[in-house]
Amino acid sequence: LPNWSDDSITSAAIVDIPSLPDGFIIMFAGNMGEAQNLENVLVAANLLKADTHIQWVFVGDGRKKQWVEDFVAKNDLAETVHLMGRYPISYMPTFFKYADLMLVSLQDKPVFNLTLPAKVQAYMSCSKPILAMLNGEGQDVIHSADCGWCVSPDDVDGLVRTVRELASYPLGILKEKGKNGYEYYTTHFDKTICLDALESDLLSMKDTVS
Repeated sequence: LPNWSDDSITSAAIVDIPSLPDGFIIMFAGNMGEAQNLENVLVAANLLKADTHIQWVFVGDGRKKQWVEDFVAKNDLAETVHLMGRYPISYMPTFFKYADLMLVSLQDKPVFNLTLPAKVQAYMSCSKPILAMLNGEGQDVIHSADCGWCVSPDDVDGLVRTVRELASYPLGILKEKGKNGYEYYTTHFDKTICLDALESDLLSMKDTVS
C-alpha cells in the first residue's frame, strides 16, 4: 500500500517563509538522515558551485544536518547551498512554490530500492517536477508518471550534467512534468483511492479465509 500526501500539504494555505535565493532552485524537503545519500548530493553541489545561478535549498532536519553544515563551511558553499531548518509540514507548499525542481535521494541499498519515499507523493501533489537520485521503486514511479528526471545514487557526474541541462530548460517543460506528476498522484496515490484499495484487499483476504 503506497503512501499518500499528508492532508496538511494538500489543503495548506500560503504562509510567510524566509526569503529564498534568486536563481534556479533545487529544493530538498524532509528528513536529512543517513539513508538520503546527502554525501553524493553535496559532492554534486560542490562541483556546481561556480554555477552560482544554481541554488540548492534544504528544508528539514535530521542526523545528517550537522554533516551538511560542516561540508558547506569546509567547501565554501554558502553562496549556493542554503539550509532553512525545520518547519511544520503545512509550510511545505509555500516552500515548494518557489522551487524549480524538488530533489529526492536515497542510498543504493536493497531495502531503499524497494521504497517509494513519501516525499515523492508530496512533490507530486503540489505539481512539482522531480529530480531523483535513486534506484528501484522510486525511479520506476517517476518514469511511469513522466514527472521528472532520474540518475542512479552513485552517479554524481550524471546529477551534475542533469542539473546543468535542466537549469537551461524553458519553464514550460518543468511545469509540464509537474502537471504529469499531479495527474499521476490523483489517479494512483490519492488518499481515498489508497484506502479503497486497502479495504478491497482486506475484504478479499477475509473471503479467502472464510
